[in-house]
Amino acid sequence: MVIFRRRPVLRRRILLILLVSVAVVLITMEFNSGGEPSSLRKALLTVVEPVESAVGTVTRPIGRFISGLIHSGDLKAENDLLTKRVEELEKEQADAARLERENDELRELTKLQNQDDFAYLTTRVSGVRVSNTDWSIEIDSGTENGISDGNPVLAGQGLVGRVTDATSNRSKVMLLSDPQFSVTVRDERSGVTGVVTGRAEDPPRLELVEASADVQEGDLLTTSGFEGSSFPAGIPVGSVVAVRTDDSGLTLRIEVEPFADATRREYVSVLLWTPSA
Repeated sequence: MVIFRRRPVLRRRILLILLVSVAVVLITMEFNSGGEPSSLRKALLTVVEPVESAVGTVTRPIGRFISGLIHSGDLKAENDLLTKRVEELEKEQADAARLERENDELRELTKLQNQDDFAYLTTRVSGVRVSNTDWSIEIDSGTENGISDGNPVLAGQGLVGRVTDATSNRSKVMLLSDPQFSVTVRDERSGVTGVVTGRAEDPPRLELVEASADVQEGDLLTTSGFEGSSFPAGIPVGSVVAVRTDDSGLTLRIEVEPFADATRREYVSVLLWTPSA
């Protein structure tokens, strides 16, 4: 039984030896004949080619597997290099988008600052606090930079809040959306005045406006600048997006869309102005 099982292996070995021997003979004949095929060489090729093809069919996958093992290290290195390059390109793209966004913000702030003669300080937003009781941001400038409590803070196209806690090199800014925030405004079209108050996640509301007042959707609201006001006159606050009469029928319920969301900004401008100035 053992001899019978080993016989196919022995036969294959003999066949390989025979093929090698014939190959040597063919090479020798071709060399001696100067490259011209002889009749004996043709006959040998006729016999050997089918056997060579069959052996090649068996051994070719093995050769490919071995070749793959040899070159697998190079392929892995190339793959690692390509992966690293893709990551670098993605980072470069993200950096470019961030820089473009920051440039847009700074251009908006510059345009806003050029509308009056006040002194401004442009500074970076270093933190955001949003909760049920606190809607604020932190900026990386403070009293050493000329900032003081009460300074209005602007971003985008208008007012976003005011400084409430200035330290030497950092300041807290209460946002327009904070329920404790309020600012007296004027309707630029009709001259109607009222008070805009924050309502957390809901749109700020313009209050203390009589039901008969001329306020329409799309109207621009700016700070009124009344004597003793916390803000100078003319700072854009937002636009009217909804006007309804409240349940009592005596006043209007007016929703306002602010011109900027400071929680999504990299930079803001602090107006170096206080009510006592």
